[in-house]
Amino acid sequence: MNSFGDVFRDHGIGLGKYKIGGNIGSENLEMPYAMFTFGPENFDIGQVDSQGNIYLYGNIGGSSAFNSMAKYSPKLTSTWLLDVKPASASNQRILKVILDRNDNPWCVISYQRYPTNYIGIYRVNKATGAIEHGIEYVLGTDGNSDPTRWNFAVDLLTDDVVYVAREAATGGKIDITRVSVPSKTVAWTYSNTPSYTRMLNIVAHTNGSVYISDQAGWVYRLNTSNGEEIFKRETSKNGAINNPLDAMAVDDAGNVYVGGGVDLVSSFSPSGVLRWEYQFGFDISSLAVSIDGTKLYISTIDSGYVGRDVFDVISTSNKLHLKRLRVAGPKRSLRCAPNGDIYMYTTGNIGTPICIRQVFKIIS
Repeated sequence: MNSFGDVFRDHGIGLGKYKIGGNIGSENLEMPYAMFTFGPENFDIGQVDSQGNIYLYGNIGGSSAFNSMAKYSPKLTSTWLLDVKPASASNQRILKVILDRNDNPWCVISYQRYPTNYIGIYRVNKATGAIEHGIEYVLGTDGNSDPTRWNFAVDLLTDDVVYVAREAATGGKIDITRVSVPSKTVAWTYSNTPSYTRMLNIVAHTNGSVYISDQAGWVYRLNTSNGEEIFKRETSKNGAINNPLDAMAVDDAGNVYVGGGVDLVSSFSPSGVLRWEYQFGFDISSLAVSIDGTKLYISTIDSGYVGRDVFDVISTSNKLHLKRLRVAGPKRSLRCAPNGDIYMYTTGNIGTPICIRQVFKIIS
């Protein structure tokens, strides 16, 4: 591959073909993509807000704790760093970072006040990194003691409302509740008894609903005002634990895309009608929809064999395959920025956030 200088020279940068101060796509530079790492090591990518700020979480400084949270500007410079530690807590670990309708980050963390285990969800000030308020739950001694059996979303229509999905204490049942924070007021509870009891994803949407995917290959959409089921659909490879839908994305129109431990991506309309299915070929770790809603990004969880270390781009409307990139290592946490950048987390000896930049600013 040519160097950047050679490519710019050969394509007439600044000489009339591409103007100084303009934008140029990487495809126009005859490059499949440009990729670079950023941020501290051993950090996962939480969310990218409407201004392009990136929220990371995990471990910093080589310590054993995984309770740090950081904000990076769109220029990939550090804005603030927060160590999340509830009062008198130990063994704390951030599980998830999600954004509300005002771009405030919410941090979900597991911790211990010996001998009791807890999960907390806290709203963080986006400007300063200070914790503002939150809610905590006591983990029991049954299935509820496993924090991976819990999941959370934040409402995108009402401030300080969260959705909590967890395995019930008995009966192999899943409960999803709408809760106001910090008053702990529960508006409704939705209960379901799937074949296997884990809600792997829960995503709130501006259309007044939450989308859920589970371990047995089912997709749900609930009305956020009353908890009623709008649809419940199964993928063509559902059944038992054979199709855990670890990956899910929802576009602005309300279409949902799911995939996971099998090589199939399924898309359902807002009413639950199957739109299409795409045979990916590899185990799926993450899905994301481009900002303009036209592209679906798909990453793999495979490692050790470069032929399976792929990153695909397909059309959201008709599953047409658009591009395949070779990005080494297992990948997850795909996130799309307003400027078209794509962020992901790749694992190796040390986990690293990376950026795939598709548009460049010509500065000289």
